[in-house]
Amino acid sequence: MTNKLNHPGRGRLLQHSLKFSTIFLITSTVLLFGIGCGDKTTDPVPEVFSISGTLSADGPLDFTTVTVNLYDAPEDAQMKSLLSSYPFIGLVDADLMLFNPNSAVPFESVTPSASGEFQFTNLYQGDYIVDAAAAGFCCPQPESISLGGNENIGQMSLVTETEIIGNITTPTTFQSGHVYRIASDINVIDVAPLTIQEGALILVEGDYAIRIFSDIQVQGSTTNPVRFRLHPDFYQPGADWEGIQIEAGAGDCSCTGMVMHGISTGVETKSGNTQISECLFDAPEAEAIIFSSLSSGTVEFCIIRDGDDGLVATHTSPEFANNLILRMSGAGINVQDSSQANIHNNVIADCGVGIRSSWFTAPQIRYNLISGGDRAISAERGFDAQIEYNELRGQTGEGIYFSIGYNYPAPFRYNNFIDQPQHILFVNGSAGQQPDTVYAPYNYWDGESEEDIPLRIIDGFDHGTLQNPIGPVDFLPILETPVSNAGP
Repeated sequence: MTNKLNHPGRGRLLQHSLKFSTIFLITSTVLLFGIGCGDKTTDPVPEVFSISGTLSADGPLDFTTVTVNLYDAPEDAQMKSLLSSYPFIGLVDADLMLFNPNSAVPFESVTPSASGEFQFTNLYQGDYIVDAAAAGFCCPQPESISLGGNENIGQMSLVTETEIIGNITTPTTFQSGHVYRIASDINVIDVAPLTIQEGALILVEGDYAIRIFSDIQVQGSTTNPVRFRLHPDFYQPGADWEGIQIEAGAGDCSCTGMVMHGISTGVETKSGNTQISECLFDAPEAEAIIFSSLSSGTVEFCIIRDGDDGLVATHTSPEFANNLILRMSGAGINVQDSSQANIHNNVIADCGVGIRSSWFTAPQIRYNLISGGDRAISAERGFDAQIEYNELRGQTGEGIYFSIGYNYPAPFRYNNFIDQPQHILFVNGSAGQQPDTVYAPYNYWDGESEEDIPLRIIDGFDHGTLQNPIGPVDFLPILETPVSNAGP
């Protein structure tokens, strides 16, 4: 059990108590020197509260072997601020969806009574998570509490872990409120669809994959998600598992209300049509979602944070809409290899590159907010895109970087460039390329006048040569005020 005074809320409580004690001593001293009671002042001591509850179990369990843990609610101020500004993403309980007991440290733990009652006392008001576990038992859904008074959460269920190993060859349902332990690679084959109901917890014992050769339907919600994470007995910092892989032969698949922690790649689709919505992909080691050849589908209303690449399309044309993508070290969205993704109404913040495109792609990039990072859009090796009604804000390298050996984008227009670096647009070329003009009319260029915009564009007037021909950028006419409906 940790020292209660180490908790931030309790630290504030201690400061108030010390302040009260100091005032009391000073007041007592003043009274000894004859100053009247009318000069006495005190600060009120903050109230303290308790959280209590009772455990239940679906099998024989000695409750005195259970550990009940109390956590501070997860913090991601940037994510919560963006969710507040762009509520279309629809995440209802951010604290519960972000919570991962494998990587969180409880500030207090208690052992319940033999009949399952437990209590945490002397708590300052704030946001908390209560979770519990015992050998062979797990809590499928922890409790999220915004504490402003004494709170009894009622009954909290512990559920026996059900082991899953090998092939699934008949239609199978992982039931709501149950806990499943993946003890090997799982192959869902032939005509044996896998259904996972809301509130199920999937614990993976190692770097295994769930491979779908049939169909998968994940039926979670933002209030009662399906959770995937490493089993606590096999977790160590830096460890990951291989996610869901939708293989050749798969049909129509759907993943809704899914929370994935500790993944290498969350979902990789190689076949069929896959719809992914209202999911959280937390810290993917490689990519959150990959659509590859022979697959199609949509990703919408999802949150992806703190990994390498977010959404990837290669040799296919998925739709990426209304997603929040945060702090990816690589690209928020990566479109490559003859893909034509429809990318719209996304918020992409503080990624290395907001949207990267390469090898003969033709994405539609419309109504997105790309904030922070080195570059908002980076494209090379054949790029024929529609770039309209986006807001590009606060990049540090270039707003847009084109290194295009074969073709330029379609006219990009009605975009807002705000708080941009010196080079808002950098256009490069390659030997043998035709020095075509890049057309960029009707954009707002960071408040620059027509005379000053060329100082912030690198094009054929600046570095074109016979070996590296580059056309000029035609930026006229310009907009003198930002586009009102640019961005999500």
